[in-house]
Amino acid sequence: MKHCGNCLVNYTTDPVFRASLPRPPEEDPQGAVLRWTQVFGNPLTWDDLPWLRSLTRLPLIVKGLCHPEDVRRAKDLGVDGVYCSNHGGRQANGGLAALDALPGVVEAADGLPVLFDSGVRSGTDVVKALALGATAVGIGRPYAYGLALGGTDGVVHVLRSFLAEADLLMAVDGYPTPDALRRDALRPVPGGTG
Repeated sequence: MKHCGNCLVNYTTDPVFRASLPRPPEEDPQGAVLRWTQVFGNPLTWDDLPWLRSLTRLPLIVKGLCHPEDVRRAKDLGVDGVYCSNHGGRQANGGLAALDALPGVVEAADGLPVLFDSGVRSGTDVVKALALGATAVGIGRPYAYGLALGGTDGVVHVLRSFLAEADLLMAVDGYPTPDALRRDALRPVPGGTG
């Protein structure tokens, strides 16, 4: 299956996907790629959200929302939460920082849970996002780095470091719990950039 690439092999080894192919992917890799494109190559649009909602009673959360109008639209279409994220900036490096978009997203969500990620590299970053109104904060790369360097112990170390730094910062600044954090917890540094 070398010809199908490392990502596509996740599909070409799946019995359900293989059953949808007229010929085995080993014999017809182009046919496997074409079938993958037919099934997964169509981007989702706002028009698909009611259909997705109809498929499940599980919570439906839309990720990648950084504009208040998109948040309001998602809310109107029945989502249970929104996920403010620019996907770590890897899609459009140099674009709008998700943290800068977070206050507008929280306001537009008007009570819906707001998850957040993008550029979270420390417990301090977690505290900032919570102070700006995030309901929960995701970390992506740091735990993957911990996993790569130390396996399970590396992940545990990263998570404990995040929690310890967040706890220390809140204690030093007089916030006993994450629920006590508010936007006024963030004060601009005179002459600073943030």
